[in-house]
Amino acid sequence: MVGAALLTLLFLGPTAFTEGISKSHIPEFEDYQRNTSMLVPWRSRDDAR
Repeated sequence: MVGAALLTLLFLGPTAFTEGISKSHIPEFEDYQRNTSMLVPWRSRDDAR
């Protein structure tokens, strides 16, 4: 369990960087971010409604 948490933390920085680049190049990406979890595969926020 600790290993999984450490790997998640390891990927947090590069993932945020990549999403920032995507947001600047793809206008619809901000909508995608609002409805999708960055790292943990949760249900879509639209599905929860």
